[in-house]
Amino acid sequence: MRTALILFLIFPFSRILPLESYNQPYALILAGTLLILTPSLYRQMPNIDRFLLSYLAALGFIMLALSATSGLGLREAQYFLSYLSPLLIVPATLNAMERNPDYVARLLSFGLAAWICVGLVQLTIAPTFLQFLVSSSDSLATDIVASGRGVLSLASEPTHHGFQVLVLAATLLCLRPSLWLPLSAVMISLVLSRSASTVMILGLGAVVWAVLRPTRWLLLAGCLVLIAQLALIAVGTAVIIPETRIGSLLRFA
Repeated sequence: MRTALILFLIFPFSRILPLESYNQPYALILAGTLLILTPSLYRQMPNIDRFLLSYLAALGFIMLALSATSGLGLREAQYFLSYLSPLLIVPATLNAMERNPDYVARLLSFGLAAWICVGLVQLTIAPTFLQFLVSSSDSLATDIVASGRGVLSLASEPTHHGFQVLVLAATLLCLRPSLWLPLSAVMISLVLSRSASTVMILGLGAVVWAVLRPTRWLLLAGCLVLIAQLALIAVGTAVIIPETRIGSLLRFA
């Protein structure tokens, strides 16, 4: 069950049933089941983590209660689950990582390789490759690529693709202090997803990391130069191919 939980977290957008939602509920269901079967998982967490996760869930409940005055619908329930899910998923996932960190690290390595390989196939051969796993739309991937955005890989949109690779790479780095695979996956994903939001998150994280480690400002400067070069490549692509979304934005600017 723990292996299935980790796999559903690695591929959170992949559909088993045709549910019309971005994130699929399977990891949440498995994590909730593990907590019911083993309630001690929650108590084994550090106190500060329990407090923060409980606070987040309580905040979601308060917001749900406030929304009840104007009527509750599917959208409100989905928002509430986004606040509640960390309280269920984090204890079960942390337990799985502590029980067998090497095994989880291998799963994460496999997951990163899968995300990048699927994205490369979509970029070079077929934009709709494995699209059925994340959407029932026949034209979603081609429409997104035609708009000038990146490829989906195994996500429902390019930004989610970039964020997911960032999360997987950071988690793998915590379990296995080897930089080459996480860093390579993130750099390739930036090119594949073309997500400005992912670049922003990566840049903010680099600044925080450099503040905590003041002697590494030189490496931060190198990362910022690399990000700037990727941005110039994106702008250059827009100039060469003006019908892309970036190109149209530059044309109207």
